Amino acid sequence: MPQLSPVTIESRNTRGTAALADRVEAASRSLLTLSMRALSQVDAAVSAPKLRALMVLDQLGRSNLGTLADALGVSPSSTSRLVDRLVASGLMAREVAAHSRREVQLQLTAGGRRMLRRHDEARRAVFAEALADLSEPDLLALVQGLDAVRALGER
Repeated sequence: MPQLSPVTIESRNTRGTAALADRVEAASRSLLTLSMRALSQVDAAVSAPKLRALMVLDQLGRSNLGTLADALGVSPSSTSRLVDRLVASGLMAREVAAHSRREVQLQLTAGGRRMLRRHDEARRAVFAEALADLSEPDLLALVQGLDAVRALGER
């Protein structure tokens, strides 16, 4: 991928912005590749969509199927099938809601929480290994860039 000069980045013309977006996309894919490498070390039976559902439910806390589907950005029927597989594997639990017998509440099981912790630990180890050979100036630049990207996501 071609190097972006400070002039290209500062000009923010259409071509410069597109080139920068390409760089962000490439970096995003690299991070996803590292994360999936960590997942394969933890549990080969847990796919990326299953991991994402577990992570989202962990953030939501106890939730119903519709809320989880909305948070995942997929249909309730697709979410239901995904939840079926996670329940069968012991990573998620379903129970009837106390306030409405028609509503089903979802929550992580202890096994689901353990799997997320193991994935977090494995991901940190994979990232640390990948970063080990970077020079101090590259690490500082990376931290600044990551802070900027995180701020964009918090807008």
